Amino acid sequence: MNGRGQVVAAMRNGAVVFDSEGRYTDVNESFLNLTGYDRERVIGATLGLLHDRVDIGRITRATDRLQRSGGGGHEVVTAVVETAADERVPVEIDLSPLTGDDGSIRGTIGVVRDISDRDVREHRLNSYEHELERYERLVEVMGDGVYALDADGRYTMVNEYLLDMVGEDRKTVLGETPSLFHDDVDIDAFESAIESLLNGTSSIETVETTIETDGDETIAVAVNLTLLPRDDGEFNGTVGVVRDITEQKRRERELERYQRLIEATGDAVYALNTEGEFTFSNGAHQAIVDRDEAELLGEHAAISLPDEAVEDGRGLISELLASDRRCSTYEMNVLRPDGELIRTENHVALLTDEAGEFRGTVGVLRDITERKQRERELRRQNERLEQFASVVSHDLRNPLNVAQGYLTEIDDPAAGAVDQSLDRMETIIEEVLELARQGQTIDDPEPVPIEETVRAAWGNVETGALTLVVEVTGCVLADRNRLVTLFENLFRNSVEHAAAEEVVVGTDAGVDFSVADDGTGIPDGDREAVFEMGRTTSQTGTGFGLAIVAEIAAAHGWNVAVTEGRDGGARFEFSGVEQTVDEC
Repeated sequence: MNGRGQVVAAMRNGAVVFDSEGRYTDVNESFLNLTGYDRERVIGATLGLLHDRVDIGRITRATDRLQRSGGGGHEVVTAVVETAADERVPVEIDLSPLTGDDGSIRGTIGVVRDISDRDVREHRLNSYEHELERYERLVEVMGDGVYALDADGRYTMVNEYLLDMVGEDRKTVLGETPSLFHDDVDIDAFESAIESLLNGTSSIETVETTIETDGDETIAVAVNLTLLPRDDGEFNGTVGVVRDITEQKRRERELERYQRLIEATGDAVYALNTEGEFTFSNGAHQAIVDRDEAELLGEHAAISLPDEAVEDGRGLISELLASDRRCSTYEMNVLRPDGELIRTENHVALLTDEAGEFRGTVGVLRDITERKQRERELRRQNERLEQFASVVSHDLRNPLNVAQGYLTEIDDPAAGAVDQSLDRMETIIEEVLELARQGQTIDDPEPVPIEETVRAAWGNVETGALTLVVEVTGCVLADRNRLVTLFENLFRNSVEHAAAEEVVVGTDAGVDFSVADDGTGIPDGDREAVFEMGRTTSQTGTGFGLAIVAEIAAAHGWNVAVTEGRDGGARFEFSGVEQTVDEC
């Protein structure tokens, strides 16, 4: 068959004939259609018209091998045809020697096939394979457990993370059912979730359950389920993503515990975000502001505050953010819907995330309306006591001073007795004044070192041979001057009335501090009356000493009681005393 006949035989594909120098000697119409050139441009042109150097080298080497083979066989090469329109078309060229009637090789014939579609298919297939490999790697390295079950509910795939979670190897798990890790209750939950997926109720179902690991550990997990693609509409199995939520559950339990504690305290608790909007409000808080939760959540705090309280709150938060402090306390008014103002004390703390960024505030409100009323009443009482003291000081001292002045001009044996009576009157006046002053409420107590105060009071009293033992340390919140006076009066009581040899200042269970002596003691029937004004067993006493002690204790908010000491003497016990760890 001559060259032209061979070309015609290949009409369905492109066909070319080129000589030993690589020049085209014949082409068919299919090839011309493929390249976009006319016959005159192609015939006589070299391979370089349609191919680059790499392809020319590949074709040349293939024809050389055909010539060396003596004219038998064929070679297939892939190349790219550069068309007249500057497009690049991938082709497959099936090369075979072109022989003459005498059997000599006169050139090469090539059947040219456009493999663009095949390349696309292969490219897509390769892309699918690469995509599948990428997803397989993603499944293996993702921080969640992943598995697949077939239609019979048996594991067909598990990733390494899930195997590490349950402590099993892949060989043990594949082919098994979820009952390997779950009890019947969990299996029922999974089946119910799959039924919802099959019914089209949802595309993803979540089941919270637990997994029993190979090490007998129980792990709380959330399993997100979805269906595998179906074949011919039949159920094909499920895919599950297993997330360890053990820490999340622990935090939820801790949060619930704190929420219950908050509710149990009875205090009003709220939380605001960075914009000042309510994110939490417990029942006590809703009661103070007289609004329910639905009215508060998402609303700005200004809904329950007057303008000045809003500004004060903003200023306080700015101060906290600019300092090392994270909490503070201030008084403010709450504005109810009916316009009523409720005076409250607000304990505010900053909320921050793990990075220390500001995330809002939390506050604890306390209604201090009654406390403020008591404070006003106490101020009025203190003012009346001041007025009383002023009257005593002025109206009684002046006549007393006049009498003492005249007494110096009288030369009479009875003048001495009168002088003693006047001195006693002056002492009574001084102690009445002291009683009035000591009964005033203490508004701002400070940390006071109790041992140092005891020894200072002891040094102010003529104690004679009486000895002191101090068994208390630390600091209490008190008015130091009044605390000194309290101890002075107790020490004088031991000196003047108890015939004691030793005084012990100590403490005991249920008692913050006590003062006890080893003297004669106080009979049971007289113990309640010892704090009454004017009560005394001494001919020279005024009966105000222990009354002053009681007034000082009451001014601090303390309780005082009289019992028998360990050595039979009198023991004065004080409770309700606030200790402090602050420096004093």
